[in-house]
This record gives sequence, C-alpha cells and structure tokens, in this order.
Amino acid sequence: YYCYETDKEKVQRAMLDVSLDTENSVAVYDSNTGLLKIEEDVYISGVPTDSVAYGILQEGDLVLSMTLRRKTVEVTRQYHIIDMMLNVRAGDTLYITVLRNNGEEDEEITLEILITEDCFVEY
Repeated sequence: YYCYETDKEKVQRAMLDVSLDTENSVAVYDSNTGLLKIEEDVYISGVPTDSVAYGILQEGDLVLSMTLRRKTVEVTRQYHIIDMMLNVRAGDTLYITVLRNNGEEDEEITLEILITEDCFVEY
C-alpha cells in the first residue's frame, strides 16, 4: 500500500486484475529448518480485456517467478504474487516468468508488464 504523490489521504494498491487458480498443493519438509511448508502451482485462470496484463499473460500460464527492481521471487504460493504487488509503484516494470503451453510443448518465457497509474485502486 502507498499514497500516490502528494495525496496523503488515499491509500492505493496495485492490481494486475487477473484471476488465479492453484493446483498440485504439496507439503514439503525442509530438513534445514525443520519446518513443513506448502507449495502449489499457481496458474492464470483469466485475464479481462481491461487488465494491464491483457495480451501479455494468458489463461493457463503457470507462474514460475516474478522480478521487481532486480529482486526475484519464486512463486510457489498464490500469496507470493499478492506480496509482490504490494511493492510495485507507478513506472515500475514487473517481469513475470511463466511456463506456457504453445500447443506442442511447454515454453518458459519472461514477460514484461509496465505498471501504470491505471493499475492502482484506492482503499
């Protein structure tokens, strides 16, 4: 969340405005920490025509990672995407690496989404 420019009364949050779905949730034991964590595949399940991601992300894309200002986060849970979006600002370029099925085989590609003021909603 942040306040845009000099307006200190309206809190804003960036939204990609895509629908997400998860599959293949598994519990993974980390022997180094002794902790059990959940990992899942996070898919794009819808991209509305008025979304900033329209024409870039596609339904069925498996989100592998996101990079913002040289910090890369592996996406193994849906909340990783939500957390990343809390850090974007207008003018940022968000890089999203997805696994996309192009009909014959899966292809790993990195896509760029320019974050504009239109991506923000007020709370």
